[in-house]
Amino acid sequence: MAHQLWLVKSNQLIDITPIVGGISWRSNAAELSIELNFNVAIGPNLPKNPCALGDMVILKNGSLEITRGIILNQKKSGKDPVEYAAYEYGFYLNKSDAVYRFKKVRADDAIRKILRDFNLPIGSIPNFSTSISKIYNNKKVSDIIKDILRQVRRSTGKRYMFEQRNGKMHIVLRQGMKIKATFRLDGTKYNAADFIADPSRDLDVTDMINSVQVVSNDKLVLTKTDKAMIRRFGKFQKTISVDKKKIKEASKNAQSELNQLSKITESGKVVLMGDDRVKAGRVLEINEKYTGLKNDYTIKDVTHNLSNGIHKMTVNLER
Repeated sequence: MAHQLWLVKSNQLIDITPIVGGISWRSNAAELSIELNFNVAIGPNLPKNPCALGDMVILKNGSLEITRGIILNQKKSGKDPVEYAAYEYGFYLNKSDAVYRFKKVRADDAIRKILRDFNLPIGSIPNFSTSISKIYNNKKVSDIIKDILRQVRRSTGKRYMFEQRNGKMHIVLRQGMKIKATFRLDGTKYNAADFIADPSRDLDVTDMINSVQVVSNDKLVLTKTDKAMIRRFGKFQKTISVDKKKIKEASKNAQSELNQLSKITESGKVVLMGDDRVKAGRVLEINEKYTGLKNDYTIKDVTHNLSNGIHKMTVNLER
């Protein structure tokens, strides 16, 4: 199926694909929003450009909705096509500050309250028993949600992420989201990972944490260490502060943090033929002999480009 870009205007769907040139979209695991970029051709022999700031656009491929967002940026230069940038609803959380005071509030209820306060449609949010007791003063709303999910990770050992699907906000389990990227050529389906371009690979230990201390009321409660990593690379230490009422959870939280951070960070980049399902947070299996990228990798960020009917994607990986 071919990609289509729809404009929502006065509660009507307008197919603007015929006047749209290049389309690209980018998702990043550290952000709560996909950014969609496109340009619209202008000229005396072309239909009037109907796009305006504040309009909603929806990118689809057949029945699959890839992203929908609000046009928040417009750039005009002479007679060149008009360039637009649209952002999913999570962008408002990236750009907004807020004050929240949570006292023994379930993590899922805290997230729902934040989304309701910003009038964002709520999809599925798992039931989190993790209790949140924290004051957030003038913090980015996106950072508040990330911190809540970080506390969930410490208490459960599971990583969750924020994602928009069909216009609703969801919290989804980040582990196990493995996909096999494919593309079609002359009706035949191919594995995108079999045709890798411009691969690169980096190994790094500068962000390693192999010792975690837990303190409460300025007193050391316990220390968790990875002795093998300390012997090999030296000690990289992090301190976690906990409320005295949560000391019972301290050992579990510290071990969870250690499991996540005591490692050699591996990152890489590949260019592949495009698959709309490839988004930040998904897992791709890569086997590239020249750089040594041979494993399952989490997608840190990905940029899709549609140009002249060709769909390619630049994927940044980590593990």
